[in-house]
Amino acid sequence: MFKRTKGFVGIILVIVLTSCTSSKVESDADSQIILQTLTPANATVRQPYQIEEVTEEVKLANPKTVYRQGPTASGGVSWLAAKVDNGSPKLERVRYMLAYDQFGNLLSKEVIPGSEELIPSSPIVYQYGARPQRGAVFFPSRITRYGADCGGCKPNANGEAYTASGVAVSSNTAVRQMDGAWQDGIKYEGYYVLASSSSLPLCAIVEISNHKFSGMGLKPGVPFKAIILDRGVSGRKLDLFVGTETNISNVRETSKMYPRATIIGFANYTKNSMGQRICKVN
Repeated sequence: MFKRTKGFVGIILVIVLTSCTSSKVESDADSQIILQTLTPANATVRQPYQIEEVTEEVKLANPKTVYRQGPTASGGVSWLAAKVDNGSPKLERVRYMLAYDQFGNLLSKEVIPGSEELIPSSPIVYQYGARPQRGAVFFPSRITRYGADCGGCKPNANGEAYTASGVAVSSNTAVRQMDGAWQDGIKYEGYYVLASSSSLPLCAIVEISNHKFSGMGLKPGVPFKAIILDRGVSGRKLDLFVGTETNISNVRETSKMYPRATIIGFANYTKNSMGQRICKVN
């Protein structure tokens, strides 16, 4: 009886010890898993901020415009100037150091000491002696006014006369349009009508600025667009069609002016379906 009891107790002891060992192994395994999860080698590391260097430019002044005499090109005009240099403005160039957080938010912007730099301007240059071309500029010596009943215009009994281009105008203050229809006023296809010397081609379109005309849609200082349809003047002079000589003050000069004319395009000198000469405006 005593021997059996000893054997039974031994079996129980073995079972208990085995159970303890198993629990310790499982506990150690769990500890290893936890340590692997927390180890820095497996964690994602992010920088708290980023540094970036940038250069910025601030315009301090626009370039000046200068006009220079140059050789007259073949087919050029001594008083017509074309741009030969676009120039550049006066600039201040500065380098900055920028700091951003991890979400891209700007934290600081600091000037890098000694990085400030001034870039001097260079002028816009126009050179005289250019051919008639888009963008070319001249300064009319004067802009006079005329009507369809002027001395050399030779109007018919209805007061209608032909310009050098073949476009008809009337002393009844009207202009014949591209389609052959007459339109009241002093405009051809939306453009005022000018006479110039033969130095400028017929159907050239110009913008007149720095003028002091008032009346019939013109306002002092407000640029207007016109088309060259006629001749009868010389040099840099221009002549503005105002309808009739008898009421030439419909357009008046309010004060002394120093106009500037810029060529902005060219209409096509052709004929309409009725065989009438026109300047075809797009």
